[in-house]
Formats: sequence, structure tokens, C-alpha cells
Amino acid sequence: MADDIFDLEQLGKAKKVMDMLAFGQNPLTGDPLPNDTILNTIELARSFFFTSQVLSEIMANGMPKSRSCSTRLYKKQFAITDEQIQASISSVPQTITNFIKIVNDVVQDDSMVKLKSASVTSWLVEQGLMEISVDPISHKTLRLPTEKGNFMGITTEKRTSINGDYTVALYSKEAQLFVLENIDDILSYNYEKE
Repeated sequence: MADDIFDLEQLGKAKKVMDMLAFGQNPLTGDPLPNDTILNTIELARSFFFTSQVLSEIMANGMPKSRSCSTRLYKKQFAITDEQIQASISSVPQTITNFIKIVNDVVQDDSMVKLKSASVTSWLVEQGLMEISVDPISHKTLRLPTEKGNFMGITTEKRTSINGDYTVALYSKEAQLFVLENIDDILSYNYEKE
């Protein structure tokens, strides 16, 4: 909850203005900003996106009360060393969720953001290694390997739970290594998407 000194409605309006500017729109009219205006530069768009995220955080959690609380808003970008990469790789094929948990456990740096599986899978989709499909039974969105992804070491496996059958993507040792060797590209792709 936002602090009493902040009106949630005002914060919401400010966030909407930042969002519109970030997407190159005039916040007063909704019209596209002219290409030659300083407000329509990539550098400012990133700042508008960041400000919007900070406002969202304040609206959800209130103003940070201390330096330690505010650090969650200002963490360093994820980074991993060669030694940490080697320690993260499993010879047993892993789901993306398990693999990313292993990576984050190995890196264990509270001063940086955690790696997210969605960041990895969205980049893999962009690279043509995975594709988005909808499960015909559960109607859930799935990210499954393409032929190119299979060649890279991403396979599928049918599993059964109390809720029925489902399909998971599994990342071989080679696929895990491929992901971590391309971590800078993955992070750059996702940063530009934001």
C-alpha cells in the first residue's frame, strides 16, 4: 500500500503518463509523439519505463522506509561468472524452472536481480528454438522446442499429475550451457523489450 502522503489515484495518473511517454504517445491526446522530439528517444523511453516500474512498486508496496528496503528497486543486472556457469550445469535434463532455480542458487547475490525463466524462454522463442502453443486440453500456454530447439538439446516429456497429463520442456546439459553462454544476449533482448 502506498503511504498516506501519496494519493493512489495521483500515482496511477503519473504512471499512466510515464507509460504513454514510454510508448511514444502524447499523454494529453494519445497521439503519437513526433519522431524529432526529445521525448521520443530510446534513452528517455527507458527512463519512462523505469519510472513507471518504480511507481508500480510504490503503489503496491508503499515508499521504501530504509536503504535496505529501497535496494529492491535498484538492484544490479544479473551476471554470472564462468565458474558459476560450470557449477550450474546439470548432467540431468532440467525443466526451465528447475534450471533457473539452480542458477540463482549458485549465483546467490542479493544485490542483483534474479534470472527469470520467462526471460530465457521469450529469447528462445525469438531465436526460433522454441514456439508458443496452447495445450488442447488444459488451454494453458506452452513453450515447446522447435526442430531447431530439439537439435540444440531441448526435448519434451509427457508427465502425469493429479490434474492429468501435461508436457514439459527439458533442457539437456548442452542446452543449459547454450542458455548461460548467451546470457548477455538474453538480458539485452529482455531489457529492450521492457
